[in-house]
Amino acid sequence: AVPLSLGDSWRGFRVVATTSELFAHYRYAGGEPLRFAAGDEFSRLFDVVVGARVAREAELATGDELVLAHGGGNVSLNRHDALPFTVSGALAATGTPVDRALFISLDAQQAIHVGWERGVPEPGRTLTREQAQARVHGVDHDHASDHAGDAADGSAGPEISAFLLGLKTRAAALGLQYRINQRDGEPLLAILPGLALQQLWRITELAEQILRVVSALVVLAGLLGMLTALLATLGERRREMAILRACGARPWQIAWLLLIEAGAIALIGIVAGLAVAYLAQWALAPWLLERFGVAVSFAWPAPWQWAVLAAVWVAGVLVALVPAAMAYRRTVAAGMQVRQ
Repeated sequence: AVPLSLGDSWRGFRVVATTSELFAHYRYAGGEPLRFAAGDEFSRLFDVVVGARVAREAELATGDELVLAHGGGNVSLNRHDALPFTVSGALAATGTPVDRALFISLDAQQAIHVGWERGVPEPGRTLTREQAQARVHGVDHDHASDHAGDAADGSAGPEISAFLLGLKTRAAALGLQYRINQRDGEPLLAILPGLALQQLWRITELAEQILRVVSALVVLAGLLGMLTALLATLGERRREMAILRACGARPWQIAWLLLIEAGAIALIGIVAGLAVAYLAQWALAPWLLERFGVAVSFAWPAPWQWAVLAAVWVAGVLVALVPAAMAYRRTVAAGMQVRQ
């Protein structure tokens, strides 16, 4: 279980209080772990780890100091000016909300909010940097305990907003979700991200269907273009076909040559299309991830996509039946005639 606690921000970016378990167990894009582009995870009380987009837009580097704000604003009255944080590491881009967040420890979040129970700092109750470190490390510091009060008692433990829970068996997810949502003791709500994403895709399913229709029309236009090219070249190659007939070639052999040619053209088009798509994906993936936060992962076509490509190839061969039938019916004399 990885705890998450929200409540602060920095320049409009969310601050997430958590533990080092997040960097060890968080996975994205089919099992990719979080990686550090610079530095490392927080090891000291007032260390902060920044996401890739935060580091890029704010031009942050390890060792830089920043001051968090209470809540979603950045008003000077709501800033934790007495307890600045130091950037200990910057995460590599993931294309997830992690890129737009800052991560601190739960102990740090609890320490900076001592005396903020009413949403603003109460004079004389907030902790200094030394008092916060002494309190976290369990040192008997009289001054710290005087100002901490009952609300800052370490035995109470930190308050969290949510926690990520990983299961050893995927099949147990739905049953666990049901049991958690039916509990009467605590107001808990269990959410399965996969199901939530499926609901989102149902909303955008219409746009996906429109894109598929556009793709089908593009394929149809390509097939009609190939048919036009074959018919145009058929008239120019009538002498060639007549000579082949005169040398002993059968009409069905001439027709087969046209079908093989169409199949080769369709196959070259499919291979070239795949090559261009994967080269563009390989070249643009880092830029898309860095600029727009869209993670494009390399993957071979799914079985149903291979079936679609095979259907496109068969359609390309079937289109050539029209010029093949015309070549089959053409006589040797017709091919040898000189056109005025």
